[in-house]
Amino acid sequence: EQFYGMYDMPSEIRFTRNYGSNQSEPIHYNPEKASAMLEELGWEDSGRKKGAPRESASGQSLNFIYMVKDEPEPMATAQIVKESMMVCGISINIHSIPKEVFWNPPSADSVFAGNYDMAQISWPSPIPNPCLLFNGGIDTESGSEQPSLNFSGYQNDQLEGLCADAAYQADSEHQLGLMKQMEMLINQDLPALPLYSSKNLLLARNDLCEIQIPMDAKNEFQNIELFKYGGNCKK
Repeated sequence: EQFYGMYDMPSEIRFTRNYGSNQSEPIHYNPEKASAMLEELGWEDSGRKKGAPRESASGQSLNFIYMVKDEPEPMATAQIVKESMMVCGISINIHSIPKEVFWNPPSADSVFAGNYDMAQISWPSPIPNPCLLFNGGIDTESGSEQPSLNFSGYQNDQLEGLCADAAYQADSEHQLGLMKQMEMLINQDLPALPLYSSKNLLLARNDLCEIQIPMDAKNEFQNIELFKYGGNCKK
């Protein structure tokens, strides 16, 4: 509703387009259940002022640093997350990072530096190479560093074995089986949560001009109001 019906709420992280099995139940927004769980964990709500986070018995506030790219859509999403979490008494401190810094490993403000509690990223779905995002870093057998975008530091020995097998497997049917196993592992451990996915939309018109879509556009309709057609096309 917040994004005008242009997005879907995925039930799980996908690595394949085979939707016939292993479908998970969506993780519904349930502030009442979440509040009860926080109470059980010792995060007290009694006496909390409006807009203030919960506190533990020792007086520690329930705050998280939330890292996001400084772009309109990610920032709008982060604001929705912040407002939704505060309903449960969780405070979110949004750290917006320029896109040229966000994925730059040498920078102290990059996603690889780990100076945050949660990070929001945009990624193709189904994820074409889950090993790049959820595996890698230090090879447990050789001790050598492997190419990786595993900024969260997630480790799973079973996933590491599947990725090693996939690297030497040319058979497409076997590759699909490995991907399904990886998919099940990630959706059990939940090192990442899917927030939303863009719908696949099509636009047809017989007099559309040649459309120049920016390389960093989140979808082809990002600037639909600027599309030219008919007599507005360049001669």
